[in-house]
Amino acid sequence: MTVRKAWARPETFDFLGFTHYCGHTRQGHFQSERKTSTKKYAPKLKETKEWLQRERSRIKKGELLRQAKQKLAGHLNYYAITDKVRCATRSDTR
Repeated sequence: MTVRKAWARPETFDFLGFTHYCGHTRQGHFQSERKTSTKKYAPKLKETKEWLQRERSRIKKGELLRQAKQKLAGHLNYYAITDKVRCATRSDTR
């Protein structure tokens, strides 16, 4: 176990697909914050890219867009949490 000074910031940890870390509110109060874990996000992004490349020649554009919209909606339903609206809207525009 590592001994830290009392004023040191706690380490981050991953849980349920989120990286939890310490932050502050606009008033300077402590706030536990979350963001999508890189260990979950990067492989899923790669998988989605491969899926799009594979399926774009097999199915019609309208059906492909409908399926992609369903996948994106499912991702946002889980990962778009209230304290990370900026990250969710940023990934929505990619």
